[in-house]
Amino acid sequence: MNIKELLFGKAKNIFDPETLRNISLVAILAWVGLGADGLSSACYGPEETYKALGQNKFLIIPLIGLMVMTIFVLSMGYSQIVSLFPNGGGGYVVATKLLGRTSGLLTGCSLIVDYILTIAISIASGVDAILSFLPNSYQQYKILFTVIVLVGMVYLNLRGVKETIIILVPIFLAFLLSHIVILAYGVLSNIGNITTITTQSYKTAASTAGALSFVGMLAPLLYAFTAGCGTYTGLEAVSNSMQILREPKVQTARRTMLYMAISLSFISGSLLLCYLAYDIKPVQGKSLNAVLFQTILSDTSIGITIIVLLISEAFLLFVAAQTGFVDGPRVIAQMALDHWLPRRFVHLSNRLVIQDGVLVLSLMALFFIFVTAASVHKLVIIYSTAVFITFCFSQLSMCLHWWKERASSKIWWLKMSVNGIGLLLSGIILASLLTFRFLSGSWLAFMLIGVVMVACILVKRHYLHIQSYFRKFSSVIHDSTLSLSLTKSSKEGEVVSSNRTAILLVSGYNFAGVHLFLTLQRLFPNHFRNFVFVSVGEVDYGKFKGINEIKDLEKYTEE
Repeated sequence: MNIKELLFGKAKNIFDPETLRNISLVAILAWVGLGADGLSSACYGPEETYKALGQNKFLIIPLIGLMVMTIFVLSMGYSQIVSLFPNGGGGYVVATKLLGRTSGLLTGCSLIVDYILTIAISIASGVDAILSFLPNSYQQYKILFTVIVLVGMVYLNLRGVKETIIILVPIFLAFLLSHIVILAYGVLSNIGNITTITTQSYKTAASTAGALSFVGMLAPLLYAFTAGCGTYTGLEAVSNSMQILREPKVQTARRTMLYMAISLSFISGSLLLCYLAYDIKPVQGKSLNAVLFQTILSDTSIGITIIVLLISEAFLLFVAAQTGFVDGPRVIAQMALDHWLPRRFVHLSNRLVIQDGVLVLSLMALFFIFVTAASVHKLVIIYSTAVFITFCFSQLSMCLHWWKERASSKIWWLKMSVNGIGLLLSGIILASLLTFRFLSGSWLAFMLIGVVMVACILVKRHYLHIQSYFRKFSSVIHDSTLSLSLTKSSKEGEVVSSNRTAILLVSGYNFAGVHLFLTLQRLFPNHFRNFVFVSVGEVDYGKFKGINEIKDLEKYTEE
C-alpha cells in the first residue's frame, strides 16, 4: 500500500455492480449528508430573526407560522422537481430545460456561490458554537480554527462521500436527540409563560395594528423574516444530488425532504419560542443558543451538558458543510458537461469523487472566510441572496411547466399552486433582501454571481471557437483528394507481428482520426503495415450513473 492509498483509501472498481450501491445513500444517510444543511441553519437563522425583531417581540408568533409554512411549501415544491427530474441537476437543470440557457446559467452560477457559502458559513458558525463555551481570549483564533476545520473537511471528502457521512452520523443523531430533549423541556416547563406571552403578543399586535398602517406592521415583520431567511437554506440540496441516492431515487428524495421539513420546523420554531419565553438577550462572544441553554439549565448541573449541546451543534454545522462538498462539485460538473466550465470538472478521482470541484470550492470558501473574518452575520446575507435567486428561478420554471401541461393533466392547477406559492414566498424574501439588506451584503452576492457568469461565458466562447475550428478542419479533411497507395499484408482485423505497427488513439470515426491516419501515410509512405486503432471510454460525472451506463459505454467504445 502506497502513501496515497493509506491517506485516501484504495481505488474503487467501477465495473463492480456493488460499487454504486455501496456509495449511494438511503434516506437516513441522505438526511444526514444533505438534510444537515437545512437543519443546521436553525443554529443561526432563528437567532438572526430574533435579533432583528428588536422591540417587536409580539410578531414572533406570526413569524413562526410564516417560517413553518415557508419550509413546507419549498419542500413540497422541490418534491415536485425531483419527480420531474429524477436524474438530478436541481435548479440548474430545471431552469435550463424549462426557461432556457441564460436562465440556467444564472441559476447555476447562483448555486455555485450558494455552495461556496454553505461551506464557509457552516464551518464559521460551528466554530462560533465551540468558542461559546471557551474563554473570550480564544476569539482571536477564530479564523485559524475555521481554516483547520475546513482543511479536515476537504481531506474527508477526498476519501469519498459516503465514508464521510457515515463518520458524521453519530454527531448528527447526537445533535438531533439532545436538541429535541432540551427544547421540548424548555417549551413544556415554561408552557404557562409561553401561553401568557402569546396572549399578550396577540393583544399588542391588535392594538399596534390599530395604531399603525398595514405597511407599518408589515415592514418590521418582513425585516425580521428576511434576517432569518438563512433558516430555509439547504432545502434544495437533495434535488442537486439525486445521482447518489439509493433506488428508488424519487421516493428516497421525497422522504429525505419530509424528514428535513419536519425536523427543521420543530427545531426553529421551538428555538424562537424559547428565546421569547426566557427573554434571551445577546451576550458578547456567545451564540444565542448557548445563552438559551445556560438559561434553561440554570438550576441543574450544567457544565458538561451545555458543552455536549454546543459541541453537537458545532459538529452538525460541520456536517452541513458536507452538503457544499457533495452538491457543489455536481453542479459544477453538470455545467462543465454543457461547456460553461472547463471539462476537467467532470473527471472523477479513483475514489469516484469530483476532486477538482471539491478543491476549487474549498479555496473559494477559504477566500470568503478571510474576507468576512468568518462573520456569520455577514456571510448569511450573501448566502441567502444566492439561495433565493435559485429558489425563484426553480419555482418559476415549474410554474411554467405546469401551465404548459394543463391540457394533459387534470391536477395541473394543484401542482402549479404549490410551486406558485413557493415562487411568491421566494420572490417576497428576495425582494425584501434587496430592500433591507442590499448594502449589508446582497450587492456582493450579485457581484459574485456576475463574475462567475462572465467567466462561464468566456469558457463557453472558447469551446465554441474550438468547435468551429474543428468543423472547418473536418471540411478540409473530407474535401481532400489525397490518394493513398496501401498494400494489404494481412486480412482486415488481423495483425502480423513481424510487420511495423502504428497505434492510433482515436475518439471515434471522425475527422481527427482520419487526419492522423492520412498524416502517417504522408510522412511514412508504405512504412506501416499494421494499423491498430485504440479508443478510451472515459467514465466521468456524466457517465457514472449506474453499472448499466458503464456497460453501455464499454460496448459503444468497443464498437
